[in-house]
Amino acid sequence: MRSATDLEPEVDRFRCGVRPISSRRWTDFGAEYDRSRAGGGPISVRSTTDLAAEPDRSRRRVGGRDASGQVQGASRLDGTADLGLLGALGLLPGRPGHGAAHVDLADAAGLHHLGHGLRMQRAGRDHPGAAALAWGRVERRLPVVRRLEVPVARPVPEVTILQISDLHLFPGQEFLVDFLRRVAATERFDVVASTGDNFGGPDGADLVREAYAPFLDRPGFFVLGSNDYYSPVRKNWGRYLTRSKGPRPRVVPDLPWTPMTRMMADAGWVDLSNRTGDLEVPGVGALSLLGTDDAHIHRDRYVDPAPSWEREGVLRLGATHSPYTRVVSALTRRGADLIVAGHTHGGQIGLPGFGALITNCDIPRRYAKGLSQWHSQGRSSWLHVSAGLGTSRYARVRVATRPEVSLLHVFPTRSPRL
Repeated sequence: MRSATDLEPEVDRFRCGVRPISSRRWTDFGAEYDRSRAGGGPISVRSTTDLAAEPDRSRRRVGGRDASGQVQGASRLDGTADLGLLGALGLLPGRPGHGAAHVDLADAAGLHHLGHGLRMQRAGRDHPGAAALAWGRVERRLPVVRRLEVPVARPVPEVTILQISDLHLFPGQEFLVDFLRRVAATERFDVVASTGDNFGGPDGADLVREAYAPFLDRPGFFVLGSNDYYSPVRKNWGRYLTRSKGPRPRVVPDLPWTPMTRMMADAGWVDLSNRTGDLEVPGVGALSLLGTDDAHIHRDRYVDPAPSWEREGVLRLGATHSPYTRVVSALTRRGADLIVAGHTHGGQIGLPGFGALITNCDIPRRYAKGLSQWHSQGRSSWLHVSAGLGTSRYARVRVATRPEVSLLHVFPTRSPRL
């Protein structure tokens, strides 16, 4: 049985109808081009981290935190890039002597024709920033399946969750739809979690429908991101890499989010945008769900968990698009066993030995992607931040941050009482 519990319904002008919402904010201010493989399944990566881009290989440890979940001594640059490092790589515009100056990411392919190894080598020797951007045009077409083990120290159902995030679909991204079809046909999972940012523009609506069609016969839940409501805008990418500011406010959505959410809801998926709900998975057990709308555009609101949240033997799942610390900490204090999020693209541009350059929110860079533990006020939750599959149509690169879907195998370390 799938149901969603609507608490404190009131009119939301953005979603043009009645939906559960509260006037209270979440409060915690302390805190592959897969080459088709001759018809085979999608490439699988069995590690928790992308070793090419993630220096912190002990992501199950969380140290140096205060009681509210914030890293002690964390500065504003936790979610932004190191200026000196970007300059040395030629990734900052307007710095003399670097080949990437004044280059728009969407036009990076104009520097070199990809696939011509000699030109790539020359670019790498003479202009490392330009070479990185050229490679990023290739890497964004190399999606993988990541498999992660999530042990829970409570008697909870054993379940495998497929997380899909940040598709950003627009014409030309059909390779991602093909990849998802192969995932649906070859992988085993019990539940689908969609964590937002599905559109790369209004012209991506048909691709979004095609992408989710193979999964709609499975149980699922979803939250929305800013690029489900509003089209992306072209940005000065040098400023984007060095700042962590939210977008300018917009009040009139221009993306077809209502047909998408109606499609998902008609399939029985639970909308968790500032909502709570229950999901009974046949052959698995009960999941109690709690989510928020996108904190990046200040749409996150507070709702109390459903009564099932406190029931023994139920898996408590939190969901949000942008992993802002106020939301992650609030869900942790509520007792979530696992929180799933997206938004960061894993940094989208990473460096070997350094990791993600930015997170595009206030969460520290070490949490830009993958599985980790989050602590707040004496409680802890597993946090999985997906690097997602797509990119903005204005920034069509990924460097040391492969596009991904994730299979999260949640299992109890304590057996349920009989």
